[in-house]
Amino acid sequence: MKIQYLLFALVLVGLSFSYGCGQPRVKFGGTVTYTDGAPVTGGAVNFDSGQYTFVGIINQDGYYAPNMGAEGAGIPEGIYRVWLTGTIIVEDKVAPDGELIPGTPIPQVANKFCNIETSGLTFEAKPGGPKEFNITVERP
Repeated sequence: MKIQYLLFALVLVGLSFSYGCGQPRVKFGGTVTYTDGAPVTGGAVNFDSGQYTFVGIINQDGYYAPNMGAEGAGIPEGIYRVWLTGTIIVEDKVAPDGELIPGTPIPQVANKFCNIETSGLTFEAKPGGPKEFNITVERP
């Protein structure tokens, strides 16, 4: 009977180690601003490590935090390439007769920041690393 308890205890210890040995995860957020300090007021910041992809929605104050999963545990550590999407505003207009006139897309940031290959932005997520990743972009 004692051997059964010993085996059960060993299994529990093994399970606790396996749950604790997952890949470290990092929580962070930041702001997206123009070179003059004004916030970018919409769009998304994208993070891609080649294995994982995360997105943070930019709010009206320019703040974002990557989608951290259901547990909010953070993103896996690693080096991420970063770029912006959804930073185009389309303002529709209403004609005097009530007809909707589709607006013209207006980019809010320089095009180079909207492409993973040309943004020049990277972030290293690591335990004990930065808790903020602030991004400064140029206007179009």
